[in-house]
Amino acid sequence: PVAVRTKRLGKGSVAAGGDALAYSAPSGETVIVKDIRLYASGAAVSRAILYIASGALNISIVDRALASGEVFHELPWVVLLPGDDLRVASAGATTAYWISGAELEGLAN
Repeated sequence: PVAVRTKRLGKGSVAAGGDALAYSAPSGETVIVKDIRLYASGAAVSRAILYIASGALNISIVDRALASGEVFHELPWVVLLPGDDLRVASAGATTAYWISGAELEGLAN
């Protein structure tokens, strides 16, 4: 058996009107996104969006407003395969993010 360790997948911030790559699933691994935290680090955020970009598909995980100083916490347990990207977009003000999960060797079907 292989120990599964949770690690930080991505952290950073996105300015108002921005869209940033937070994490890209590596080749040969299945990734489980376990924990998402979004934070309005300044003024209120009219839209904080965390989504998966997988080929031509964009799949929203979080799309919500955040009050100034508000922290949003979600435990999504989303599976990513190689080439899938987690992206964060923000409207209205800067959104900070922290994303944790596990990288597992091999590919899920």
